[in-house]
Amino acid sequence: MRPGVALRPVAPGDLPAIDRWARAMDEWMSRTRPHDAAAERHDPGGGLFWYVIACDGADAGTVWIELAADGSEAVLGVFLAGPEWFGRGVGTAAVELAVADFRRAHPTVAVALHVRRGNARAVACYRRAGFVIEGEGVKSPPTGEAHPFYRMVLAGRPKAGGRILGLQ
Repeated sequence: MRPGVALRPVAPGDLPAIDRWARAMDEWMSRTRPHDAAAERHDPGGGLFWYVIACDGADAGTVWIELAADGSEAVLGVFLAGPEWFGRGVGTAAVELAVADFRRAHPTVAVALHVRRGNARAVACYRRAGFVIEGEGVKSPPTGEAHPFYRMVLAGRPKAGGRILGLQ
């Protein structure tokens, strides 16, 4: 795991920064927030594990895991605040930390995600974190562009380690 990477629970005061990062990363992302549009904070009791990623003391992005209403599966989303964080192991470490925290509450629930097939860097990140490609499809947003994606699912238990700030 990359040294210096930690997570802290998202609070309402973090939302302006998350929105700013989302605008900057729009070309890579189809979703930059949890499915619940009204969500504004980390809420494990409500099934939302949402964090700000910190790296060496600086905010570097966000990661969330949302439990499906029926509890059958959880969905992971993550993005880094900008390209300056790419290729440094920050995303992989953040995913591993978020999954480890989620697993403490939901040890047997599968964690899945969708990633654009052309995003080799993200696919490699998820593979390093233990996800495997289970299927594929195409998203068709209102703009009419087709976005081929892989469905990836966590295989086995996640790696452990690191720290979640404010939760110790």
